[in-house]
Order: sequence, then C-alpha cells, then structure tokens
Amino acid sequence: MGSSQLKKQCAVMLAGVVIGAGLVLSLPHPASDTSHIAVPDAESTTAPEPIRLRIPSVGIRAAFEAPLDVTDDQAIEVPTGYDTVGYYAHGPMPGAVGPAVILGHVDSYEAHAVFWPLRWVAVGDEIYIDRADGSTVTFVVTALEDHDQSGFPTEKVYGDVTYPALRLITCSGVYDHERLRYSHNLIVFARLQERG
Repeated sequence: MGSSQLKKQCAVMLAGVVIGAGLVLSLPHPASDTSHIAVPDAESTTAPEPIRLRIPSVGIRAAFEAPLDVTDDQAIEVPTGYDTVGYYAHGPMPGAVGPAVILGHVDSYEAHAVFWPLRWVAVGDEIYIDRADGSTVTFVVTALEDHDQSGFPTEKVYGDVTYPALRLITCSGVYDHERLRYSHNLIVFARLQERG
C-alpha cells in the first residue's frame, strides 16, 4: 500500500471518530456540553515544549511531533509518524495543571509502532517527559483502562483536574480488517510524581 493511500485512510471520519492506521480517538463536538473539558491556563501555554517521551520499564523512547490540532470535523489529529508521539495542542502541556493528552500509534501496515509496548506498562511505572529547556518532568502510572471505541470516556480523559496529569492513548483490542479499525482504545492514566 502506497503512502498516499495510507494518508488518505488516516483522514477517514465516522460519527465523530477519527479512523487511522492503528489509532482511533474522539473529541467532544462543539455542540455538546463541554463545560467539564479542561481549558489551558497561562501556565499551560508557557510551559516548556515537550521533546521526548521515555518509559524505561517497557522500552519506549520517542520524540514529539508538532502539537496535534483539531480537524474541521472536530476530531483530534493523529501523529503522522509511527515512531513518534504527539500531544493535544488545546490541552495543558505535560507538567502543567490539567490533563495533558499524548497520542501514539500501536502499529502500522508493516510493523509494530511506538505505543505497541504500552500494554505492558504497570501501575507505579514512571514516565519521563524531557522538555526543550532541559528539564524533565516525571509522572507515575495510576491506572490502565481499555474502552470500547463506541464508549470512549471523553470526560475522564479530557476533563479538568486540579493537578498535573497525563493520558497516553493508543488502540487495542481486535483489529477489523474490513472496517480498518481496532475495537478498543488503551488509555494510560498518570499523575506528576510528588517530590519528597
């Protein structure tokens, strides 16, 4: 399959859900009640840019692409590369108060992708985000959840919280070759490691 054909499939939209090769995510539609959705504050927009994600326990090390925007159809963009990750541009930066959302593919038509090992992350594992100013913020995994794509937990993922949080999202479950999509999303929840 050629790259132009693959890019075309990554832009398919069905019922508010982006369907790509290995990644399917949803965002609240502007017409829905979004009062619970986190809005970046001043700290979020001035926080250092993330440049690298590291999860040593499962061997994940990936560079960040440009921030992921929202399409004209109000769906979140997906990363263009299979060995890179992207963060949601309209949410908090990793390390700022609120839920920073990071997306990565689980596989491609040819091989496993960056978030293939995410399934083996365990509660208590550490996630490191290296930033452009030379600093590193450390998060600790608090939960892993698999959700059917028809019941993506939008509020739980994007909803406001009072502490720096992280959500890593990829596809999981069974791949349907006819529909070109997975049955579930794997979501890793983490929070900033407390100093002490």
